[in-house]
Amino acid sequence: MITTTTPQTSFLQTFFLRPEFAPLVLAVGEIIVFTVLSGGKFLSISNISNLLAFIPELGMIALAMTLLMIAGEFDLSLGSVFGFAPVLMWTLFNQKVASLELSFLLAIIVSIGIGLANGWFVTKFKIPSFLVTLGMLLIVRGT
Repeated sequence: MITTTTPQTSFLQTFFLRPEFAPLVLAVGEIIVFTVLSGGKFLSISNISNLLAFIPELGMIALAMTLLMIAGEFDLSLGSVFGFAPVLMWTLFNQKVASLELSFLLAIIVSIGIGLANGWFVTKFKIPSFLVTLGMLLIVRGT
């Protein structure tokens, strides 16, 4: 009976071979570079609180885009809709069309409607998502 031995990999070798290692090195490198360039202000409490205030929205967008990309699709209009929704909300509120809460709700409903329209055109008419969302990007940005 012949037995083969496999070389044992150490914890560090396993850690360095993981696909998450390169992004971790890049993130640590960026933190070091930005901290040095800003004179230490990058890691200040006020900057970290600003980062934590703005990251959740981008994280939700990234999660949604991840699901689309896994499905083999993508949405070019997402950034325009992300900018359009608060402008619509503030315009409705400023022009006294609706209360702040109702303006917020209407902006969310319009954004969901834009996403549904994109999905409907892609699934019903089999138009590539690139073309549908590029057209919607131009419509929303123009609006």
